[in-house]
Amino acid sequence: MSSKETRFSYVYKSLKCRITEGLLLPGSRLPSSRVLKDEYQVSLFTINKVLAALREEGLIELEPRRAARVCRLENERTFSASVEAILSQKDFLLQLYQTMELVLPPLLTFASHGCKLEAMPHYRQVMKVKKNGDRAGGWRPVSGFLCDVLRNGGGELPVDLYTALELQGRLGFFVDKQEAYTGYSLKKYFSQSDVFIRILNVSDNRKKYFELCRLYQALHAEIRTGLDQLAHTLPSLPLQTETTFSWNPNRGREYRYMHIVQDLEIKIGTGIYPVGSYLPHEAELAQLYQVSVSTVRSALAILEQRTFTKTLNVKGTIVQTPNLDALSPFTDKSTRQAAIRYLRALQFSSLIMEPISYYAADLFQPADFIQLERRFAVPQSILLNDIIETMMQRIGLPPLLVIMTEARRMTDWGYFLAFYKNKRQTIAELNEKSLLAYQYLCKDDKKAFAHAVASCYHDILDSVRKQLATYFHLAEADSIFHLAEADSILTPPFLFT
Repeated sequence: MSSKETRFSYVYKSLKCRITEGLLLPGSRLPSSRVLKDEYQVSLFTINKVLAALREEGLIELEPRRAARVCRLENERTFSASVEAILSQKDFLLQLYQTMELVLPPLLTFASHGCKLEAMPHYRQVMKVKKNGDRAGGWRPVSGFLCDVLRNGGGELPVDLYTALELQGRLGFFVDKQEAYTGYSLKKYFSQSDVFIRILNVSDNRKKYFELCRLYQALHAEIRTGLDQLAHTLPSLPLQTETTFSWNPNRGREYRYMHIVQDLEIKIGTGIYPVGSYLPHEAELAQLYQVSVSTVRSALAILEQRTFTKTLNVKGTIVQTPNLDALSPFTDKSTRQAAIRYLRALQFSSLIMEPISYYAADLFQPADFIQLERRFAVPQSILLNDIIETMMQRIGLPPLLVIMTEARRMTDWGYFLAFYKNKRQTIAELNEKSLLAYQYLCKDDKKAFAHAVASCYHDILDSVRKQLATYFHLAEADSIFHLAEADSILTPPFLFT
């Protein structure tokens, strides 16, 4: 996001959506300003500005030294979605629930492995829902419980995605309000809320994954049925609005000069700017990235600090082999946090890529195989990139494409770490596994193809973890759950049957 106004807009829309979609009930309190600041990665000034705007709309009440309280609004403004508005998003909503069906089962399977569910903050509330139903909050404690599990096993990244999917999927409407229009409701899923606990407590991870897949496939089918029944309440189906799934896990961290650093690191690491060559002049880079020369200089200073380049008077900036033994880029807190976020992003990608690859395997066209063969013949090509790019060109689920795009963007940071120590050997091993995946694809062995693609991400994560721990002495890297164990959690054939 490029400005504070954009950050304000994002936070404002997100919090308003939580209220209007019923995730926050009238009378309940929002998280504290400091918690919201950390969650949205913005300043307290921005949070206070958002809260003031929500108060002006009459959505919340502000009290001194206390978290904001959701107002008890007249005529149930907290559920303002109309049938027409829901049906105008029918195509988008079905795509969103199909995306949930693909990405949430592996994330929950992994996050719940070895997790003490009874220790989760929302556990008792979920058990109360089983006993008291809507009087205990209905589906909201279940939602909070699933976020607890995801946070425990994967940090904030999968929680952020889950929240975005749930809010933009209008789950509150389908559970709480649809019944008034059609007599049909999803409450049965959440009145038996202990079903989620039962599934996540299954010790056999493959069985757990299968049950989660069936659960989200059934939810997708129920949403389709609900939308069809809603359509019967109107004389004609409204025109479909162009709705885009919004998910930006990098909000608040998007500094232009760091984008340039990341992009140049990738180009150096992949040989676009080989060792001994000169980078374009500052003015050329400024024009290329549409920034000021001073922004380019900030980026080049970081590259030189990381020993990727050296600036020579008059001649320009020359690319050199980084001296990792002398490099200590993780001395400041923000950079160390960025490294952990990068590892979490690799972990996240490792988990979602297997079901996505399985889904995409049927979408490849004959022309794609010809194009891939040509790309593979290019010297210093990284075959995994070529395969993923082709998959993204063919995937017809826009929300899923947004998730893949953001996942790739998050794993750009620090990409070089996987390749500079024993670079040729590391790339050769990655290409060997990628080629094996491609061969499985050619044989129409979807399960083996999907597992081989995911294994490439597992190997990259393992390599980067070792680099960060060994050469950069980043002790926090050991806190990331080792994906070798994930490999045993998600072993083929674990996908759809």
